[in-house]
Amino acid sequence: MDRFIFWGLICITVGCGFLVSALRIYLARRRFLATAQAAAGTVAEVRSRGIGRNAVSVPVLEFRGPGGQVQRAESWMGSGFQPFTAGQPVPVRYDPANPGRAEVDTFAVMWGLTLLRAGYGVLFLLMGSMALALG
Repeated sequence: MDRFIFWGLICITVGCGFLVSALRIYLARRRFLATAQAAAGTVAEVRSRGIGRNAVSVPVLEFRGPGGQVQRAESWMGSGFQPFTAGQPVPVRYDPANPGRAEVDTFAVMWGLTLLRAGYGVLFLLMGSMALALG
């Protein structure tokens, strides 16, 4: 088997994996947003997940949930490109049935990972297609 065909098939497989992952994240976000309520919140504290360059800042959010009770929830997704600081006001979306499920309501946090994985998927599919065309 020609090496271009081999690497082309590998790239296409990886690209499909990224696209499937992006689709799963997208669908999970859509389900969450279908019932999520908006609230004004603040970053109570910032926790760091990971080590070194792989570390992401994960905000712990405080907001008023159903009935006006103060709720505290850790973000599902941290951000390596959008730093958070304690006391920072942020828009929040939360699940009214389970206010412990909350997220910062910004485009970067809500859709950044989906777009990043979709972009990588398209890039790998293009590389794989070019390798197959050369092989």
